[in-house]
Amino acid sequence: MILGCWIVFEIYRVALAAYPGTAKTARKILLFLFVLALAKAAAALWSDPRLLAETTALQMERALRTVQAIAIVALVTVFASYSIPFARNLRGILLGYALFIAERVICLTFVPVAGKDFWFYAYSASYLVALSLWLGYLWSYQAIPEAENAQLERDYQLIATTTQRRLQEARGQLRKAVRL
Repeated sequence: MILGCWIVFEIYRVALAAYPGTAKTARKILLFLFVLALAKAAAALWSDPRLLAETTALQMERALRTVQAIAIVALVTVFASYSIPFARNLRGILLGYALFIAERVICLTFVPVAGKDFWFYAYSASYLVALSLWLGYLWSYQAIPEAENAQLERDYQLIATTTQRRLQEARGQLRKAVRL
């Protein structure tokens, strides 16, 4: 499960390396999602202290996989809202892992109800599908295309730096005015 979280973070890191402003926004969104999940878990533990002892490994995995699925949806949303193109290799990694996570969440949700008949085989098949997608997309390396909006990123950094400097100047002026 820890490796799965690392894969999500690595997808974020590689996907948004050329877009520092967008990466900052995505980190904030991801942090919000994880804080929200931790707050929900803390609230559940607060209301029922026996919950931790009664929680099974499958229930914990389902919760973690659900958070991973939400993080992947958030990444795709960030890419869509900022019109960032997916490189071929990244598209394959994301598609394969997203299908694997989606099937795993569905499997972990319905296994207690349906038993291990269909879902056991669906889980095994999803792993093979993810590996096949990865093999197909990653067979040959394709470099991440140069950011078309690199000038936009430079402009954003310039505006952000200028705004920070002016805010510091305004704080200094405010301090002087308050002292008088």
